[in-house]
Amino acid sequence: MQWGEAREQPGEENHLREIAGFLAERRRVLRPAVLWPQAEPRGLRAGFDGYLAFLRAELAVLLEQPVHLAQLVPAGPPASPPPSPSPSPGCPATEAAALIVQGAGAVGVAASFPRRTVRDQHIRLRAGELLYLPPGARYTLTGTDGARYGVLSILPPR
Repeated sequence: MQWGEAREQPGEENHLREIAGFLAERRRVLRPAVLWPQAEPRGLRAGFDGYLAFLRAELAVLLEQPVHLAQLVPAGPPASPPPSPSPSPGCPATEAAALIVQGAGAVGVAASFPRRTVRDQHIRLRAGELLYLPPGARYTLTGTDGARYGVLSILPPR
């Protein structure tokens, strides 16, 4: 959710504040959640790699926590013959939270929470959406042809 004066226009700064606020709330309740931004960030169209690097650096400053790029899956033309969607290797549970950033196409996320009372979940993300998974979550990602997504790892405060 984004608030502002009526004359304000959505921009990268508001987009970052929206994501930082979302992450702050999620870290407090330690439950998975999807963020559907109100507007596609301008940087996403300019190039996903650059947008992800920008997002990583800015969130580290706003959250005052280390944020690292854990995984980047590039989009590409389908191979011949077109492959069926292949899952990413299952990710081990860590003390870091994960933020999955969907850049293009769609990705399915199967998540389990071995140390929490949260039920296993299957979530489908579309371009521009972000998924927060709390520390300790295990997940597998399955992208469609042309899917482009990245996973940011948000480490506990130093």
